[in-house]
Amino acid sequence: MDEVWVPLLSALLGGVIASIASIASIILQSRFQAKRERGRLVMEAAIEEHKIFADLAKVIPGRKKIYPLSIFLISNAGLLKLVEDDVLTPENLRNHHLKMEEIMKVIEEDSEEHHQKMP
Repeated sequence: MDEVWVPLLSALLGGVIASIASIASIILQSRFQAKRERGRLVMEAAIEEHKIFADLAKVIPGRKKIYPLSIFLISNAGLLKLVEDDVLTPENLRNHHLKMEEIMKVIEEDSEEHHQKMP
């Protein structure tokens, strides 16, 4: 009688293990797909925001400085992280803006340095 239970339990255990592996695979796949989609949306938002600033620079007298697309990408990615982590507070937003100002300052300094080296 014990001989009947061994194959049944083995088959049941194998089925459970296969189901768990399949579910884990689906969960991991969906997480990676969601991350990839968020990255795509951040990039699209950064491109659109950059285009808006470029258009504004064309029509607003005296406004000719346009930051590189990377600035918009970094900013949007940082904002998305604050939203996803559910820590978007006035203080965290202020810190994000301060960090972005530091990054923009470095870019401006590098740009000025580059222009000074040009003949």
